Amino acid sequence: MLRIFLVACVVFSWSSVSSFAQQNVSVTASVPVMGGFMAGCRNDRPRQSKVTDEAVKQAKELAIKNYASGFNQSKASAYMQKQNEILQNIDSYLLGFNVTDQYCNEDARVFSLSIRAIINETAINSLLGSMSGAKNVGRSQKSLMVTMFVAREVENLQQYDAKVFKRIDQDNFKSETDTGTTSGSGAEVISAENSSQSFATGGSTTQKSDKIDYVVSDMGGDLDSTVSKVLTQGGFRVAPAFAVQRRSGGQFDISAMKKDFGSSSEISPENLDNAAMALQSMNVPYFAVATLDIGSKRKDPVTGNFEVTVSVTGKVYQVDGFLPEVVASVGPVQYSALGADQTEARRNALTLSAEKATEEIIDTLNASNIY
Repeated sequence: MLRIFLVACVVFSWSSVSSFAQQNVSVTASVPVMGGFMAGCRNDRPRQSKVTDEAVKQAKELAIKNYASGFNQSKASAYMQKQNEILQNIDSYLLGFNVTDQYCNEDARVFSLSIRAIINETAINSLLGSMSGAKNVGRSQKSLMVTMFVAREVENLQQYDAKVFKRIDQDNFKSETDTGTTSGSGAEVISAENSSQSFATGGSTTQKSDKIDYVVSDMGGDLDSTVSKVLTQGGFRVAPAFAVQRRSGGQFDISAMKKDFGSSSEISPENLDNAAMALQSMNVPYFAVATLDIGSKRKDPVTGNFEVTVSVTGKVYQVDGFLPEVVASVGPVQYSALGADQTEARRNALTLSAEKATEEIIDTLNASNIY
């Protein structure tokens, strides 16, 4: 029976931001070439087609497994429960593949096959999502969630030099020596003074944290839609933040919370407590908060396009109890995207980051059977 025994050259690459349904994975699988002369190699290919078929099968499975290796802990747990089902129906979870290289080593009796597989993310996510409690209950049983995702860019960065303190301890020592001589005219006493010093040095260095001020903006219509779409597809009900603010008479204060994010990565305790009480009074048990920090642009050396990286940090608070409780978190994790100009790259990176962060939130909530 043929079996895989060598794995190499695993490469992940994101598809274009306009479609999140697929991802390309490049892998190399190697299988033994068994048998006599008729089972050898010819023109860098095995003589027996079953060897090639086995290499293709193993490469497909390897592509799926390496794609799944990038899952967060919650999603990975769900995947492991479904791995056998996925591998047994592997063509349902691949959109296709291309052979990029192959080599049959006559001396080593090994055939290596490299492929670039296109993973059907939609199919895999649908299968794993079907395991969640949110997907298996009626709408009336699902809880409402309010989201607040904000995009930030550094406006001012103040860096402090290290403060150095030096201490020098000095000890002085003095001694006197008297010597006497005599002569015919009398006695003479000569005094000599000796002194010495010793030093001990020490000190400390203090480094003050940088002070960062951000320009904060809301996610905009496209990005709000992205977050709401992913949550809805994941089986959750989403309530708009502006409606909560209006119905709470301003206790849920969007502007105040945005101001907090101008200089901190957290909502202030007072504003978070006010938001929690406002949501609690409206029977909204979950509040998802995330910051998307936009990095500077750079030129991609391969495509020549602009690339922007966004760092995401987020939490989901359960606010229907006495105190807000964190029930899910994400990041910090970074996502990058390309664009023909800085504006396009920035928009693509924000959209990608919002989607991936929301998916991770859903995976974590699913693992806890929260809906």
